[in-house]
Amino acid sequence: PWRDASPSVELPATLRQLGARIERTEVRAMSWSQLQHLDGFMRRLFTDERLALKDRDGKLVSYGGKSEGASTLNMYMASDLVVKPLTKPFRCSFMELISTHAQPPKVFMSHAWKTAWWQTMRLLSFYVQQRFPDAAEDVYIWICTFANNQHDLGELIGDLMDTPFVRAIRSEGCAGTVVVLDDEVT
Repeated sequence: PWRDASPSVELPATLRQLGARIERTEVRAMSWSQLQHLDGFMRRLFTDERLALKDRDGKLVSYGGKSEGASTLNMYMASDLVVKPLTKPFRCSFMELISTHAQPPKVFMSHAWKTAWWQTMRLLSFYVQQRFPDAAEDVYIWICTFANNQHDLGELIGDLMDTPFVRAIRSEGCAGTVVVLDDEVT
């Protein structure tokens, strides 16, 4: 919906074509670098005042709530306004759009979709800096919004132990879970 809305927010080439089909959802983690690039894109996209992106309730969406009366971008909005529109032509996960190969998780992220995007990124940044100060480039974080194909969530039905969530947590290289909490502890 926003591709042609603003010449100042250019759609990166990596978001215009499918990177790779990665059948196993549990190995669709995003590198810390990929998350930082996505954050930069989101920051540009949602601070451009010429864009009129609105949430489900019709409120303007902004990065960090900087616009007067704007709601704050969260994972629901990121999924609806960025992930789903960009992946729709390929019916793939966001991770498959941006990566050319499987990326097993080193960390599983547990979070609430209603937490502000900028808070999630700030908390993840703190975690990565504290836990992996000399190896941030080697950190791959499994985040459901980006790992699951938002156009086909059939994998989430059935036995919990068979879901991508559990498979990612139990995968060989996953060293643990980071729980991202906002100031309301959600």
